[in-house]
Amino acid sequence: MPGVAPGDKPLPADAAPPLTDGLPNATLPGAVGPPGAPPADGVLDADALAAARLDGVLLAGRTVAHLVNNDLTIAVSALDLLRAHGDLPPHLHGLLDSALGGLYAAAEHVDQVRRITRVVIVESPAGPALDLDRSRG
Repeated sequence: MPGVAPGDKPLPADAAPPLTDGLPNATLPGAVGPPGAPPADGVLDADALAAARLDGVLLAGRTVAHLVNNDLTIAVSALDLLRAHGDLPPHLHGLLDSALGGLYAAAEHVDQVRRITRVVIVESPAGPALDLDRSRG
């Protein structure tokens, strides 16, 4: 079964009540917290829900930071090697600088995600998103 470590026994789907997301009559289907975390009625208080949400954001942020930083390192290194190459036509130097600038900006965004200390949500054209400036401590 995916997500179950060798030797672990998967929990049945009805092992714990679902956690709520703080909205009236809404739940997070299949969500199971650590032993004893949900109260008997299965409803988390606002502080526990905020902590769980932050834990999820931090886990995703660390994962994405690791993966993206690896790719950024490869791309920046390749462009630095091109820059060091003496035969590069002059008209490509501006393109190279723009590409490097974009990669450094992406690295800064990854760093912003790594420094999140709280979850502040804003609406964006694509739907709810983290406000990176206000989510950092």
